[in-house]
Amino acid sequence: MESDGIFTFRRARPDDKEQVSRLCAKIWEGDDYIPRCFDEWVADQDGELSLCFVGEDLAGISKLSWMGPGDAWLEGLRKDPDLTVKGVGAALSKRYLTRLAHKESLRSIRFSTYFANHASIKLNEGMGFQRIATASFKEMDADAMKQRLQEPPTGDPRISMIRDAATALAFVQSSGWFGDFIHQAWRSYPWSENFFIHRYLEPGHCLGLLDNGQLKAMAVSLIDPMKGEGSLPFFDAVDAASAEALLETVERRLAHAGVPTAAAIIPPGGTRANGFLSALGWHTWEQEEDYFVYEFPLELLSRYRTVP
Repeated sequence: MESDGIFTFRRARPDDKEQVSRLCAKIWEGDDYIPRCFDEWVADQDGELSLCFVGEDLAGISKLSWMGPGDAWLEGLRKDPDLTVKGVGAALSKRYLTRLAHKESLRSIRFSTYFANHASIKLNEGMGFQRIATASFKEMDADAMKQRLQEPPTGDPRISMIRDAATALAFVQSSGWFGDFIHQAWRSYPWSENFFIHRYLEPGHCLGLLDNGQLKAMAVSLIDPMKGEGSLPFFDAVDAASAEALLETVERRLAHAGVPTAAAIIPPGGTRANGFLSALGWHTWEQEEDYFVYEFPLELLSRYRTVP
C-alpha cells in the first residue's frame, strides 16, 4: 500500500470486483463498462488498475494501459460521487506520472475525454497535459440497432471480407481518415500500417464493397471486447450509394451479434465519411469534434521524478 497525504493506493485484486462494481453502479446511471472489463484489467500485468482509498473507503479508481511499446494510456478514472473528499483524480494521476517518470523507453502519456468533461479537462491541463487531437464521436443508438435486428444479417452480395493488405491500405490512405491515431472505443492507438494489418485486417474485421473489381467502400467493424459495443475504427466510401449499402450490412451483422449500440470516432480527415454516417442516421451527442486527446509533455516528467 502506497500513500500520499490522506490517500492510500494499491493495485486491484480479483476480490475487489464487488466494491469496484458498487462504486461504478453510481456512475452513468449504472451502465459503466468497467465491471465488464474488471477481470481483464486486473490480469493486465503490464498496466495496472489502481484503487485509491480514504481510510477504509474506496474513493476512486483508474487504469494505466499501454497502446503500444512506450505509449502509456490513462483511462477509467472514477470517483465515488457520494464522498465529499476532493483531489482523488489528481492523486491518481500524480501516482501514475511519478511511476512513468522512471520508465525507460517511454514515448508518450495520453488520455481521451469528452469535450464537456470540464472537471477532467481542468484537472489535467492544470497538471500540464496538452490537447493534441480532436475527433467526432458518432453513434448508432439502441432503437436503430433493434430495427436492424428485424432484418436478415446478410446484405448486398457485392460485400465481402477484404484480405489483401495492399488493396485495404491503398483505400485507407486515399480516404484521408487516419492521421496520427486509430480511434476505437475511447482509446487512441498510434497509427501504423503494421498495427492496422495485425489488429484489423488479419483477424477479418475489414469488409468491402467491390463493384466490377473496384473497391467502392470499406469498413473496419468489430465488437469492442472492453465495452461490448459495435465499433467502426474506419469507414469510407467513394459515393453515397456504396456507403449506404455497406453500412446497412455492417449494422445488420452487429445487431445479430447482440451488441446494443455501435460507435465511430471520426478524425478531421474523415469529413466525407462523417457526412455519410450523419446522413444514414448516426448522430452526435452534443456537437462535432467532441472527442479530445491529451498528452503529457515528457520534458515535464522531471517534476515527478524522485530519487530512489
